[in-house]
Amino acid sequence: MKNNTKREGLNFEYLFNEYRKNWVNHRPSTVRVNTYWFNGHILPYFKNYLVTQVKIKDVMDFQNVLRRSLSDNSVKDISSQLKSFMNYCLVNGYINSIPFSTKYTSIQVKKKRKTVVWDIDDFSKFIHYYKDDIDKRTVLLFLFTTGIRKEELLGLEKYDFNFEDNSVKIRRTFQYVSGKEHLSSKMKTENSNRTL
Repeated sequence: MKNNTKREGLNFEYLFNEYRKNWVNHRPSTVRVNTYWFNGHILPYFKNYLVTQVKIKDVMDFQNVLRRSLSDNSVKDISSQLKSFMNYCLVNGYINSIPFSTKYTSIQVKKKRKTVVWDIDDFSKFIHYYKDDIDKRTVLLFLFTTGIRKEELLGLEKYDFNFEDNSVKIRRTFQYVSGKEHLSSKMKTENSNRTL
């Protein structure tokens, strides 16, 4: 590992602290996951580097260290976080190119299990088990018929419903972040704010 913690300006850890200020617009759960990947894996490995010293071989060595204890999916997620940080350094003129290449640093992950999508007959068989529980039945029917996310359902309030035109506005999510309830208008994607 490189030994230059006393150097400032282009020091990896110094620039990371600048980079993380951009997370102010991220959802709390996203900030939590990003912080976990950086604090748990990326910073312990690269904190003594200058960003200009990080080369493709360093990224490959880092990925190999991660592979000793993590799944390919986790290695890919962590590598994506590192790549995002290096892109930030590139855009801001701290480096001239990012130390990633399709040939050497891309992570191949195993195909996930095929997603099973229920049709109306499958759902009708399932919902039958909740015929005597109006609360659960209503929630399950609402999720199935609208296709909204669980966090979006939990973020709904009574004024989101318009019974005159049979619509509902999706504009918040509800999550538990570090054991605390969090209602947020920062949605997962740009198109997540919508009317159904």
